[in-house]
Amino acid sequence: MNERSQRTVNTKRARRRSLRLESLADALAEARALVHAAAQGRVHATGNWTLGQALGHLAAWIEYDYDGYPMKPTLLLRLMGRLLKGRMLAGPLIVGARLPGARAGTYGTEVMPDDAGLARFEAAIARLERTPPRDRDVLMGKMSHEQWKVLHRRHAELHLSFFWIVEGAARADEAVVRGAHDRAHAANESEQ
Repeated sequence: MNERSQRTVNTKRARRRSLRLESLADALAEARALVHAAAQGRVHATGNWTLGQALGHLAAWIEYDYDGYPMKPTLLLRLMGRLLKGRMLAGPLIVGARLPGARAGTYGTEVMPDDAGLARFEAAIARLERTPPRDRDVLMGKMSHEQWKVLHRRHAELHLSFFWIVEGAARADEAVVRGAHDRAHAANESEQ
């Protein structure tokens, strides 16, 4: 368990990196790179979860699409999901959203070792690539196989954006981070 899991961070305000995954293969490559770097002590987390926990969560939500959901959403939540479907598929997903009735704000949040989370995520992605889930999402309604893939890429972008690979620095706050610029840097560049 990392030091972040000992205190609560307001994830709506946490520093995150900008991450856009163009395929499920990209999601797997990102997850594998993070787990590899974490094994070397080179990952900095800015959210509340461990890397293994985040990967297990991503896998759990793919599994729910096939095996059933741990919740029965209210009519209001289903209507909201259908209204926001296009926005959610275009991304990014809403940071810090909480599901009513979920003790931890969502489901599938069990803490697990990074390699176990990765193995579960790899198996779930393989299943998603191979076979389309049921035709209806619990919140968004009817979904094509491609829309399912896009939804899970957006979900992976959200959760993996809280993990930074640290290169060449003793402290994470001095680090040069692999990947896209963080949101603050990107916003500053677009203003110039």
